[in-house]
Amino acid sequence: MNRAEAWDLVCEWTSSDALRRHMLGVEAAMRWYARKFGEDVEAWGVAGLLHDFDYERYPHAPDHPLKGAEVLRAKGCPEPIVRAILGHAAWGGVPRDTPMARTLFAVDELVGFLFACSYVQPSKRIADVKPASVKKKFKDKGFARAVSREDIQNGIAELGINAEEHIANVIAALTDAAPALGLAGSPAETSPAGAASGKAAGTPSAGPQRIAMWSGPRNISTALMRSFENRTDCAVCDEPFYAWYLKRTGVPHPMAGEVIAAGETDPRKVIEFITGPVPGDKAVFFQKHMAHHLLPDLGDGWIPDLTHAFLIRDPREVLLSLDEKFSRPRIEDTGYPQQLAIFEAEQRRTGRTPPVIDSRDVLENPQGVLGRLCDALGLAFEEQMLSWPPGRRPTDGIWARHWYNRVEETTGFEPPRPPRTDPLPPHLEALHARCRECYDVLHAQRLRA
Repeated sequence: MNRAEAWDLVCEWTSSDALRRHMLGVEAAMRWYARKFGEDVEAWGVAGLLHDFDYERYPHAPDHPLKGAEVLRAKGCPEPIVRAILGHAAWGGVPRDTPMARTLFAVDELVGFLFACSYVQPSKRIADVKPASVKKKFKDKGFARAVSREDIQNGIAELGINAEEHIANVIAALTDAAPALGLAGSPAETSPAGAASGKAAGTPSAGPQRIAMWSGPRNISTALMRSFENRTDCAVCDEPFYAWYLKRTGVPHPMAGEVIAAGETDPRKVIEFITGPVPGDKAVFFQKHMAHHLLPDLGDGWIPDLTHAFLIRDPREVLLSLDEKFSRPRIEDTGYPQQLAIFEAEQRRTGRTPPVIDSRDVLENPQGVLGRLCDALGLAFEEQMLSWPPGRRPTDGIWARHWYNRVEETTGFEPPRPPRTDPLPPHLEALHARCRECYDVLHAQRLRA
C-alpha cells in the first residue's frame, strides 16, 4: 500500500479535520524517525498515516484498531505495518517488537500533546514550542487532559531515548510539516487578510501560503488559476518565469517579443516576487507555473519557500494538441520530465508526497478533486472555486489574447471531452513513450475524489 492509497483510505473513513491532522502529524513524526534510523520512510509514513483511520467509525476498544487491521489486511497492507498499528493500542494484543511499532507508540500521544502546546502559543507556531516548556505542561493534569501521559512516558522508555531529545525530535518533524498541519502560525497574525478569510475555526491554514502549481502546456492550468483567483483569500500570478524563459532559450513562441518586453527577464527578481510579500496581503498566493520554464541554470535555493503541487494531463492528449501549435515538439517542451524532477526532489526534501491532480479527474468531479487538493494544501475548500465570471483578468499574462480565447468564455470547469482516437503521427511515438514514463509515475500518486 503506497502513500496515495493510504490517504485515500483516510479520507474515505475520516471526515474530521482534527483527526486527519493528527494522523498527518504522526505520519510526519514517523517519517522523521525513519530517516534518522535509516528505515523505509514510505512504509513508516504509511503506518503513521493509517494508525487511527478507523477511529471515527470504531472509537471504542477493542474495535479500534482491530476493525481497521481487518480492512488493511484485506487490502494487502504489509503485515509489519498492520502489526505496528495493532501495537499502538494496549488492547491490540500485539507486542511492540519492531522499531516501527515502538516508534509509532512513542510518537502517537506526544503528537497530540504537541498540537495542544502549539495552540496555546501566542504565535500558534509549533516551531516556537520548546521541550522544556512541554515537560512543564506534562505536570499540569488539566492541560490536554485527554492525552495519556503514561503512554508518552512508556513510549519514550521503550524507544530508549532521552525524553527531552524525543520531544525535540517530534517538534522538528511537525515543524517540517507545519503548513499542512495548521501549525505554522495564526492566519490573523501572519496575514492581514487572515481574520476575514471566511475559514472555519480549526481549518488547517498557514498564511501566507505560496502555492506553486506546476503544469505543462495544453492543460487546464488557466482554468485552475481562475478557480483559485475566485477564492476570497487568494492572489494569483500567471507564468512569472515565461519572459525569462523566452529570452534565455530563444524559443519562437507566438508573441515572444511582446512577452519579453512586458515581462520580467531577470530570474532573481521573479524569485523575489514569488517568495516575497503576497499581492493584496492575501493569505494565499497561487502561482501558475509551466514546468518547462524551470531551466537547469535557474538554481533551486528558493524552492523550499513555496508549497508545490502538480497538474498533469494524459500525454497523448497533450502531444496531439501541442503538435498542432508547434512543429516537432521536443521532450523539454512538454514539461513532463521537469514536473517529475521537481516532484521527486520535493519528496526527498520533505519526506512527503506533494499533491498531484489530473485534469480529467478535475473536469469529471471538480468539487471532489479540488476539495482533496485544498485539504492536501491545508486550505479550506470554497464553493466559489467552482465558477467564475467570464472574460479576461488583469492578472492574465499579456499572451492571453493569443492563448486564452476559449477559457475567457468559460464560467466554470466544463465536462471533459471524449479522449481523442486519432492516431499519433509517427514523429510523436518515441516522444510519447518518454512522456508516458514520467506521467505514469505522477498519475499513480494523484489525488482522487
